Amino acid sequence: MPSPLLNTTSCQSLNEIIQKIPKDPFWLPLIEVLTYGSLLAIDPRGPLPTYLHQLFGPDPLDVPHFLSHTAFSPTLTGRHATSLIVADILSSTRRSRITAHPSRSKEEDEISAAQLLLSTSKPLYRGTGQGVWNFISPRLDKLYAIPEFVTDLSNRQEVLEIGPASVNIMPCAAIADLHHDVGYGVATLVQGAKLWILYPPTPANLDALCLSYSQTSATHQAAIFANFRRLKNGIVFVQPQNTTLLVPPFCAHAVFTLQTSVLVGREVYSKRKFVQRLENERVQVAWTRAEQNTERRERDVREQMRHLKVVLKTEDMGEREKMLRAWDVVVQNGALESLAEGMKCKLEEWKKIWVTATRGWIECPVCKVKCEEGNDEKGQRRVLRSKKMEVGFGEHFGIVHWRNAKR
Repeated sequence: MPSPLLNTTSCQSLNEIIQKIPKDPFWLPLIEVLTYGSLLAIDPRGPLPTYLHQLFGPDPLDVPHFLSHTAFSPTLTGRHATSLIVADILSSTRRSRITAHPSRSKEEDEISAAQLLLSTSKPLYRGTGQGVWNFISPRLDKLYAIPEFVTDLSNRQEVLEIGPASVNIMPCAAIADLHHDVGYGVATLVQGAKLWILYPPTPANLDALCLSYSQTSATHQAAIFANFRRLKNGIVFVQPQNTTLLVPPFCAHAVFTLQTSVLVGREVYSKRKFVQRLENERVQVAWTRAEQNTERRERDVREQMRHLKVVLKTEDMGEREKMLRAWDVVVQNGALESLAEGMKCKLEEWKKIWVTATRGWIECPVCKVKCEEGNDEKGQRRVLRSKKMEVGFGEHFGIVHWRNAKR
């Protein structure tokens, strides 16, 4: 099968990218997305147009871009990365954890994954079209340098968690279909070439993303092909090997593998983005339902609970107000109930976190009432039963900000 042997060393216009993609039937859907989608070809090393920067967000970390970052020293090759992965597999007590995706059957997945690992040096290897996704590699984690922006966030005590290094190995022509990340995604392409399509996290784009998660296709058509016309103001570029890309949270994106690739990445969770996560909980719920992976859902919910405990301890009244207003949205739109659906962690655990972590709050930042005062269920002002300042907000929270949560 022909492959787009793109010149990945220079910035390319959208037309240049389209012209270099083979007119092979397999690539025609991508050509349609590039031709008729709302896309602008950009150079991730430079600034975005002002209007796009505003759509992605005001902070430099809100905008996708290549990082000036030495991820591995000395530079890691695809062959070396693969050998480290094999070493991790051989030393692990959970050898079944590496499989191909999308899944077909256990035996087929394991054989496909093994064949892919043996073929990473072949730029045009396609195999079954399945890739190895999100393999946690302890050996690569030790070698993978933390980017400077993460160090800066850590120094300001804004980091909630730094995820472990994971590896995606994809054959030529494989697609990482339309999806989002909750944290900052750091993606270092050790080998190969990829074409990225990313969209700003506008309400309309997030609505379209939720819709794509809820759809099923009898033909197994990639979601990006079925939904690209609903997504607006996207950017497109080619990532060459030995570059590191920053992917901001909740930016819908799809990634096309132009040459067999090895990508190492990690997620970084920041306090500054936790409110965004609460505000867009419906998106995460839609994604976890689509994945139908109960173990992954449980892990995500526990992760969010850990982060909530930390961010609620802020002394900043403005941040408190943002969090509580975002929480009210989660409760009112039913996302909280969906989060707990079928999970071991129950709704009351969320309430316990709020009540425990906010014992030092002396005023509700939304209702603007002191801890010893609150509203009854009819909205009438009254004195809470407890006169203890450290528990007053907890009772107010239960009456006003929890009452719509179904138990």
